[in-house]
Amino acid sequence: MKSIYFAAPIHKHEDAINNEKLVTLLRKLGFDVWAPQEAGVASDIAQAEGITRDEARERILHYDLCAMKRCDICLAYIDREEGWSDGQLFEMGWFTGANKPVIVYNPLNLPLTLMSEFTCDFMVRERNLDRLVEILGRV
Repeated sequence: MKSIYFAAPIHKHEDAINNEKLVTLLRKLGFDVWAPQEAGVASDIAQAEGITRDEARERILHYDLCAMKRCDICLAYIDREEGWSDGQLFEMGWFTGANKPVIVYNPLNLPLTLMSEFTCDFMVRERNLDRLVEILGRV
């Protein structure tokens, strides 16, 4: 099975909870999913390890880039009214540049940005997990 990089906003507690629900479900279905939010929060890492927040952020970026190189597919999940995050758009662009497929799961059918529209290979615009799983299974 191909590995999935889970690109999603994680700026609010609600984002993290929604992301975790979908990641957990995909894993239960047998998918190998890397979720950047599981690497930790920079301020928590900095405090626990006695490093600066910038050093912790650099470490997280390194983990994420390594995961992006390892993963086969980018699943961009957008389930919040505020729209896309800069990091998420960067990840989608990186996967496009690496000629790896980008699947957008947009259950709220939110407006797309130029980047999100033209970097995706597949789009699921409704809250239809069966359709998402079908696409993930055949890519």
